[in-house]
Amino acid sequence: MDEEKKKVEEKVKKRTAELEQEKDKIEAIIQSIGDGVFVVDRDYKIILFNQAAVQISGFSVKEVLGRRYNDVLKFVLEKNEKANDHFVKEAMKSGEIKKMSNHTLLIRNDGTKISVADSAAPLKDEKDNAVGSVVVFRDVTKERAIDRAKSEFVSLASHQLRTPLSTINWYAEMLLSEDIGKVDDGQKKYLEKIYRNNKRMVALVDALLNVSRIELGTLYMESEPTDLREIRSEERRVGKECRSRWSPYH
Repeated sequence: MDEEKKKVEEKVKKRTAELEQEKDKIEAIIQSIGDGVFVVDRDYKIILFNQAAVQISGFSVKEVLGRRYNDVLKFVLEKNEKANDHFVKEAMKSGEIKKMSNHTLLIRNDGTKISVADSAAPLKDEKDNAVGSVVVFRDVTKERAIDRAKSEFVSLASHQLRTPLSTINWYAEMLLSEDIGKVDDGQKKYLEKIYRNNKRMVALVDALLNVSRIELGTLYMESEPTDLREIRSEERRVGKECRSRWSPYH
């Protein structure tokens, strides 16, 4: 009986040692990851905080362990600084990976704010129940600065393009309305093509401006009634014109 007991104890000790080694290995891997990583339990309390997370957030491991993540790490929206940390809870509730919203800031320990991007993945037990969440985040301040510079350039270039396009549009309208002299049918046909294509260029520039406004977070949306029949009619007209233009028999 004592011999059996010893064998069981030895197996338990061996398995415990193996689990400890596995745990140390996992912690070593997490600590060596370049992105910030922290793990929360089912009560949303931080149970692991790697070195990269310390460097990015400015909080030490001692300051965060055992505390609810949202009491320490303040993830906020760039535009209004409202809390934007729901993705951690959503990951645990849904059992799926959830990404943080774009344009999110992390308020560091010293009060400075940095742009971050991250995601949360659920930790599951043997029964596939979520028992925690792993959050990975990184400093994207440089990437955001580059994106902002790109968007500002597109915005500036688009504004510069609008001036000559507006001038072309104005002169085309004057010619078509015969304000400065008569035009024959052949001339009118070409002027109408210039006018329509210029309108498309204006629409393209407006689209570029809207893209830059979206990226800069300055886009203003205004709803207005739209006649879908007019859109469909224009679509057919453009399609017919394109087919005629690119037809091998044209």
